[in-house]
Amino acid sequence: MAKSENVYRSRKRMLIDNFFGGITWALGVWVGTTIVIAFLAYFISQINLIPALGSFVAEVSKYAEQSKSPFNF
Repeated sequence: MAKSENVYRSRKRMLIDNFFGGITWALGVWVGTTIVIAFLAYFISQINLIPALGSFVAEVSKYAEQSKSPFNF
């Protein structure tokens, strides 16, 4: 870069760049988290830990079905 080159960016351009940078960062975090959770779910399913959790999930879903309506007697 030459010494006389101006590196000033307008406020509008800086805000636009930072906005799209934030959107891109959030999208990357979302995709990365989704991939990590998918791998964890796959590995946990291979450990046979899921049958132990199956009864707990069944109890929770049964409770949720019973308490769907506030007028359930």
